[in-house]
Amino acid sequence: MTHIPFYLVAIVLVAAIWDFHRLSSLPRSMREKSRLGASIEKGLICACHGGRSQATSLIEHEINRKSDLYYKAVALLALSRLRDDAR
Repeated sequence: MTHIPFYLVAIVLVAAIWDFHRLSSLPRSMREKSRLGASIEKGLICACHGGRSQATSLIEHEINRKSDLYYKAVALLALSRLRDDAR
């Protein structure tokens, strides 16, 4: 039928179980790292008192200043700058 060796299937199965175990043993905050960008953007919108257009323009301003950064980093810079200006 198939010509896939048994040991190859066993190796793939063990690797999948090990990876699942490794991910499930991480703290919840580390497993949900991908939500970081959404929380930064939500924090920026909250800091702008719900003004999405203001938050977007702040992000665009930071992109124009530092175009080589990732979106999450630019959003964090915008949030940081807004909080610093509020002091």
